[in-house]
Amino acid sequence: MRSIRERQRFARGKGPRELRGTVDDDPSGLAAIRLRLTRTTGKVCTTYDGEAEAFKAMKKCGAARGRWFTIGTTADWTYLLPSKLGRGRYVLDLQVVDKAGNTTRLARGATRVVFTVA
Repeated sequence: MRSIRERQRFARGKGPRELRGTVDDDPSGLAAIRLRLTRTTGKVCTTYDGEAEAFKAMKKCGAARGRWFTIGTTADWTYLLPSKLGRGRYVLDLQVVDKAGNTTRLARGATRVVFTVA
């Protein structure tokens, strides 16, 4: 992911609004690029719902419990959030699905980035 680095810390009011990156093209073609964004603030955990374009409460914390949302099929991808991300600890996961049905594995710093907004 190009827009956010692993363990990056954003100052208050300076959270990112645009998420962007590049994925390798697959010989079978790209079927979907999906994101999952979760936030923890104190003991409150939320996941971003791409359909509602809003964070929704989660019953249990953990990035794996967050919602995936599809952002397209273009190798150079961008996603514009409705507003800058507010205070909290975030986990942003990227999943690429090829036309053969294969999905990428999560790898910290490559397809999973953990960052904070003060």
